[in-house]
Amino acid sequence: MTPLQALQQALAGTGLEVAVSPTAGLTIGTSRYLRTLDTITVIGHITGLTATRTSTPLHEIPQSVSVVGPERIRDQNLFDLTDVMNQVTGISVEESDQLNSSFYSRGFLINSYHVDGGAAMDLIFPNDTLPDMSEYTQVEVLRGADALFGGAGNPGGTINLVRKQPHEQPELSLDQSIGSWDTYRTVLDATGPLGFDGKLLGRVVAMYDHQNFFYKTATSREKKVYGVLEYKLTPATVITFGGSIMQRHDIPMTIGLPRYLDGGDLHLPRSTFFGMPWEYEHARNSEAFAELTHDFGRRWKFKFQTTRTHEDSDQLYADLFGPVQRATGNLASPIDVRGALLSNTSLVGNAQLSGSFDVDGWRQDVLVGTDYSRNETSYGGPVTFYGEPVSVFDLRFFAMPDLNSPVYTEATSVSTKQTGLYAALRLRALLRGLSFVVGARDNRYRQGGTFFFQAGSFVQHMVDPVSRFNGRVNPFAGATYDLGKHYSVYASYAGIYAPGEGGFRKTDGSLVPDTLTGVNVELGVKGAWYGGLLNGSAALFKINQSGLALFVAPSATVPNCCYVSGSNRSRGIELQLDGRLTADWAVGIGYTFNINREAALPGSTPVPLDSETPRQLLKVWTNYQLPGNGRRWSVGAELHAQTSSYSSGLVCSGDTDIRGNCLAPETNYNVTQGTYAVFGLRAGYRISNNWSLAINLNNIFDRVYYQTIGSPTCCSFYGAPRNFMLTVHGSVF
Repeated sequence: MTPLQALQQALAGTGLEVAVSPTAGLTIGTSRYLRTLDTITVIGHITGLTATRTSTPLHEIPQSVSVVGPERIRDQNLFDLTDVMNQVTGISVEESDQLNSSFYSRGFLINSYHVDGGAAMDLIFPNDTLPDMSEYTQVEVLRGADALFGGAGNPGGTINLVRKQPHEQPELSLDQSIGSWDTYRTVLDATGPLGFDGKLLGRVVAMYDHQNFFYKTATSREKKVYGVLEYKLTPATVITFGGSIMQRHDIPMTIGLPRYLDGGDLHLPRSTFFGMPWEYEHARNSEAFAELTHDFGRRWKFKFQTTRTHEDSDQLYADLFGPVQRATGNLASPIDVRGALLSNTSLVGNAQLSGSFDVDGWRQDVLVGTDYSRNETSYGGPVTFYGEPVSVFDLRFFAMPDLNSPVYTEATSVSTKQTGLYAALRLRALLRGLSFVVGARDNRYRQGGTFFFQAGSFVQHMVDPVSRFNGRVNPFAGATYDLGKHYSVYASYAGIYAPGEGGFRKTDGSLVPDTLTGVNVELGVKGAWYGGLLNGSAALFKINQSGLALFVAPSATVPNCCYVSGSNRSRGIELQLDGRLTADWAVGIGYTFNINREAALPGSTPVPLDSETPRQLLKVWTNYQLPGNGRRWSVGAELHAQTSSYSSGLVCSGDTDIRGNCLAPETNYNVTQGTYAVFGLRAGYRISNNWSLAINLNNIFDRVYYQTIGSPTCCSFYGAPRNFMLTVHGSVF
C-alpha cells in the first residue's frame, strides 16, 4: 500500500476521513470538519551495504562504519564526494587541485570505492573528477580493511556510494544554491511511475554547477544528467538500467602554492592564483549500469550488477613548481607547460547469492559471490619550458607557448584486472545475542603498462612486465554480543592484501614477498537508541601492513640486493555519535586519535605514514528545529578541529633535467600547519510544507590556515575564507 492507502484503511469504520490537497497538505477529520495535521518526519537507518552486502543493522557490524544520509547532505550543502568526506569521522582530506582530493583513513590512502555495493573501482586517477552527489542519495564509509569485498587495496577503508532510485509516487523537486564568489548550483529531480500498471518506474536528475573560487581567475562549469529505469518483471524479479553523462570546463589551479626552500611560508594572499589564464581542462564522463535482483522466497536472494564508466580529459596547464629563493623571490626551476590527454575506462561486475536457514531455531546467514574489475588508463602529451625567471610576489601572465615543437613528449598507459571469489557466514548459537561472522576472499590481480618518452631524436619505449598476484586468500572473522537493549560489543580480524614490488632479494638471495599482507584488528562497543535513529560507537584499532621492501645495501654477487621486509603500522581510537537525540535534534560527532608509522629499517627512527594526517581530529555537526511557534525555524552549527601536521624531507635546491633529475644539491625542509579549528553556522526556515530556505555560513571567524600542506615545490592549498551559501529547496508534489 501507499501511505495514503494504509491510512485510509486504518480509519475505515471510524467515521473519519483523510484527504490530500496542494495547499493544506494531509488533513484528517469528519466529512464536515477536516483538521490539518502537523508535519511528520519519518527517518530510516542504513543497513550496512559496505561492510556486509546484506541487510544488517549497524550495531551488528563488527567494524567502524559511518553513514552520511540525504538529510545531512542537503543541510550542509555537500555537493561532491570531497564535501562529504570532510564530514566523516576519522577521514583526512588532502587537496590535489581545486576539484580533486585524496582521502586518508588511519594513515592510509583510500584507493577504492563501490557503488551500490558492487565491485571495487579505483578511486585515484590522474586529474580525475570525484563523484558529484546529485546522482547519489547517501555515502557509507567503512574504516579499516575491507577484507571480503575490497580486493587489492590499502587497509585504511573504503567508500560505498548509493545511487538515487525511482519512487512509486510522483515527485518533482528543485534545489537552487547561490553562494560566495559567484557560485551557484541547480539540481532538478523528477521521479515516479511511467506505465505498465506501475511496474515501470523512472527517475531523472539534472544538475548545473557554476563555481568561481576565492583565488582569482580559476573557474569551473559542470553539467550532469543522471537517469534510471526500474521494471518489475515479476513480483520477485526486478531489472534496473541507468546511466549518467557529465561535462566539465575549467580554468584550473592545478598544483597549489610553493614555499621557500626550507619550507617557510610565503604568506601570499589567499586570493593568489598560481597559474595562467589560458590554462584549461575539458572533461567528459559517461556511465552505464544494469542490475538484476531475484527473490527466491524463503529468505534467499540473487543480485547481479555491472557498471561501465569512461572519461576523456583534454588539458593544458603550466607547472609553476618551486622552491622559492628567499633572496630573489623567484622560482628555482623554469616553468614547464604541458598538454595532456587523459582516457580512462572501467568495467566492473558483481554477482552474489544471499540467504538464511535455521538450525535448532537459530537463524544463520550466508553470502557467496564473485566480482570482476578491469581498468584501462592512458595519460600524457607534449611538454615545453618557459625559460624566464618567475617571481611569486610579482606573478605576471605570459603568452601561451607553442606546443607543436615540444622539448619532450611523454605518455603512460596502465592496465589492471582483478577477479575475486568471496563467501561469508553469520552464525548464531550458544547464547542469545551472540553472533559470529567468518568469511574469506580469493583474489587474483594483474597489472601491466607502457611508458613512452621522446626528446628530439632520443626515443625511449618501455613495457612493464605483466605482474600477476594469484590465489591470495584473505580472511575475515568477527563477533558481536548484545549487552542489552541498547549496547553491543564486538571484535574483528580482517586480512590485508595489496600488490607490492617484486624482484627484490634479501642478503641470502631469497625474494622479498611481492604482495603486501597483514591484519587489521578492532575491538569496540556500539550503541543504538530510539529504534536505531541514534547510533554510537567507540573503537580501538591496530593495523600492521607487512611485506614492504626496504633497501639496506648493494651486493656485487646478488642482483637486486639487499633488502629486508618492513611493516607499516597504525594504532588509534575512534569515537562516533550520529543520528537524532530527539525528533527535532540531529547530531553528528566524530573524534579520532591516531598514531601511524611507516616501515623502517631495524635501528632507525620510524616516521609517520602520512605526516599530514593529524594525530587528533574532531568533527561536530548539529541541527535543531525550534519548538512551539518557532517550529518553522531550524538552527545548526559545525566544527572541524585538528592538531598540528607537517611535511618534511629533501628538496632540490635548483634546476632539474627534463626527466626530473636534480642538477643541484638537495637540502632538508620542514613545513608545519599548527592546530586549528573552523566553525560554521546554519539557519533554516520552512516557508510551507513543500518549500524551505536555508543559509550556511562557513569559517565564520575567517581563520587563515592551510587545508593541505605540501612541500617547497608545490601543493599547499589555503582553506576557504569566510563564505556563505543560500539554498532553496522545494517540491511541486
